[in-house]
Amino acid sequence: MRSFELPAAQVVALWSQRHDDDPAQRWFRDLFFSGRALSPHLRALVRRGAG
Repeated sequence: MRSFELPAAQVVALWSQRHDDDPAQRWFRDLFFSGRALSPHLRALVRRGAG
């Protein structure tokens, strides 16, 4: 299998201020921003590129 480098991608998240304190949405944002919402393979790639 061939592999190749991809340029870094910027991820932007937007949500209504009205939902800032919604527990379910806060949980999802925390999960997303911590990287736990990614598969283990993607998480490894993101960590490798972040350093």
